[in-house]
Amino acid sequence: MLIIAVRGASGVVAWTRMPIDRQSYQWICGREQFVIAGPATPVGAEASAVALIQHSATHVGAVSQVVELDL
Repeated sequence: MLIIAVRGASGVVAWTRMPIDRQSYQWICGREQFVIAGPATPVGAEASAVALIQHSATHVGAVSQVVELDL
């Protein structure tokens, strides 16, 4: 299971990667089940990453660290 942990000024928020089918996936916020679509192409990777960090910042304030965990 792939998890992204985002640490900020007031805590941590975890995102879990969940497959939709063989070629696509989504990131699910552990705090409120908010969903961000995974990129369909490498070009969309930046947009997905920005959305993930911006949403995380609403929960933890200024982001100081992002860690990927493969559990």
